[in-house]
Amino acid sequence: ADVRKLVVSSFEIDEEEKWKVGETDSQTQYERRNMQLWQLPPFHDARVPGYGTVRTAITDDRTLAAALKGFPWTEGVWVKKVVAFLLAKLKCSDPEAVLEATKSTWKLALQQSFHPYIDAALVTQLLKLLTVPANLIEESPENALCTRT
Repeated sequence: ADVRKLVVSSFEIDEEEKWKVGETDSQTQYERRNMQLWQLPPFHDARVPGYGTVRTAITDDRTLAAALKGFPWTEGVWVKKVVAFLLAKLKCSDPEAVLEATKSTWKLALQQSFHPYIDAALVTQLLKLLTVPANLIEESPENALCTRT
């Protein structure tokens, strides 16, 4: 992960001065620019509690050090943070967010190198979503293990 992708700056002109001195003299322009650095979180979803922060202002050395702490992340750290984010999305009340997290978990599970990072809490939360309405379960010995809701 490139640290430069995490810190974004925005410029704006605060004040502007222009004047002209006679017909043969050139026009001079002075500008003062304000710059603000922002840290964009790698995981953002306003529907998910704890992941609603859009950006954080970098105002001094302390906030800059906090923003850069631990970067760049290794692949293992990235995947662990993705799993935590997906778990939070699976637990939220928005059905679209849950569906997105389910699809993303499937994509994560397709890569065997990520299997060690998929924890029991994520699998348990996915299993809680797998409920079958009672009227769809037929009375038969094969379906004796099905949970009725």
